Amino acid sequence: MGLKKIANRMPSTKSLRRLALASADGRHWYTDGVPAMKVAARQLGVTPKKLAEVVALTSPRVPVARNMRMAVSYLRREELRGLDSRGLASELRCLPGVAAALLHWEESGEIRGRKTAPFARAILGDGSALVLDTHMAKVLKVPQSKLFNVANHAKIAKRFDKVSRELGWSVAEVQAAVWTTATETLVNASGRRTYAAAPQLGALILSAL
Repeated sequence: MGLKKIANRMPSTKSLRRLALASADGRHWYTDGVPAMKVAARQLGVTPKKLAEVVALTSPRVPVARNMRMAVSYLRREELRGLDSRGLASELRCLPGVAAALLHWEESGEIRGRKTAPFARAILGDGSALVLDTHMAKVLKVPQSKLFNVANHAKIAKRFDKVSRELGWSVAEVQAAVWTTATETLVNASGRRTYAAAPQLGALILSAL
């Protein structure tokens, strides 16, 4: 699919605004979790930044509750240090790519992943972070493989910036509200519990301790 065709398929700022307002309370998903992240970090003996980064690195392709449990397990289990990516993936029951990203982060301090770095910033309360995942790709009608194309990402960011200014919300709040609408729609359509049926970020991280 060409870039022009993708751009034409993206929802307008008016549509994004409507999606955000449909779940206005969902805009607090990140900010409401910040105090709990600080409490959890103290209990784990790490900085909030380290906890946020591990949460972000273990987030791809898993429900939020499992994401939190994996992050806590990784930080608590010293025996996981020194394993190669295959061993870590087996012990943590995560995707090989997640294990590789964790090892790279341990060695370099770098978060490798175009969704994970903004996610870490968002759950620390950075309102400028724009988190794009599989649900957001569906909402934006952009193939996952082309979500982070420079031109596509610039167009997406521009639309979120505009909605942010119109509503007086941060970019992260707009994204969280749109994400809530998208995931709740999936719950209603499928009849199954999914991301949106889970408690909020703060409750999830504390229950994983």
